[in-house]
Amino acid sequence: MLSQENSPNMPAPPLSPPPSSLSAEINAATRQPHTTLNRFLTSRLPLALPPISSSPRLYTHGLTHFAHIYLTIESLLSDLSDLSTPRNPSLSLLLSSPDTTPPRPALLSLLSTLLPPGLPRSTRLKQDLAQLYGLSDVDLAAHLSHFPGEVVQDFAAHLTATAQARPHVLLAYAWVLYMALFSGGRWIRAQLASAPREFWLSAPPASSSRDRRRRADASQQDSINNLDATPEVPLRFFNFEGEADGEDVKAEFKAGFAAADMVLTQAERRDVIGEALSIFAFSIRVVEELDCLLATPKHIVVPMKGGVDLTIVFHER
Repeated sequence: MLSQENSPNMPAPPLSPPPSSLSAEINAATRQPHTTLNRFLTSRLPLALPPISSSPRLYTHGLTHFAHIYLTIESLLSDLSDLSTPRNPSLSLLLSSPDTTPPRPALLSLLSTLLPPGLPRSTRLKQDLAQLYGLSDVDLAAHLSHFPGEVVQDFAAHLTATAQARPHVLLAYAWVLYMALFSGGRWIRAQLASAPREFWLSAPPASSSRDRRRRADASQQDSINNLDATPEVPLRFFNFEGEADGEDVKAEFKAGFAAADMVLTQAERRDVIGEALSIFAFSIRVVEELDCLLATPKHIVVPMKGGVDLTIVFHER
């Protein structure tokens, strides 16, 4: 006779949550590369700001590199959100393909709702970059159709290929990239916001003569249409709407992310944690690529008031 707990008529017991959350495991596994990346960014940020820089050219290059990663992940998550729509033709096509295994329903639901309203950055990134480069939306799209460096191209290709094969790894990108906005991103924003308005509204990076003519035409038209308009400082990427300054969005994101603890298998959790390490490794390589492209010095001496010079040393691995 079967015992009650082994009876085939009894429902399966609910999954027990893992001993530690996925977010905590990601943080623990990436602590060392996280520290390295923070050192890289904090030591180089002064290069892009007054008094060392007189224009946001260097910041624009750095933002463009990392913008490609945010744009890629949000495009992939948007595709999954479309798949989750009932009777969506794309879903029917995907299910009919013998070579593709779509995410199981619980995982698809988690990923398609992972970014709460107010968190996606694509629109804000494009607005900032259009202003920084002095390009129209059409010209910016053409500009972003090319990668600014080989490492960024490899990073985006790796992200796309890995997410298509194992969609659950998008959880790693979401946690690492968006939580960064609420931690180190707050500090970076404060440093950027300390630069005077004149710095942000200076001439954009050099480009083709055709782009310069288009910018001049657009600027002239803007001056006609918006005589009293005050240009916004291009820090939309780091800012959030509402009085909570994004803390409400952060809380909603973390609450939704916590559902992963009940959805992922142990093998999938290992994939996510392993991919988080890859994100930091790629991000460090992106900074190194920027160093090469922008000829970052080993150190720089900044004259200070009182006749005392400040020496800034840029960290290396």
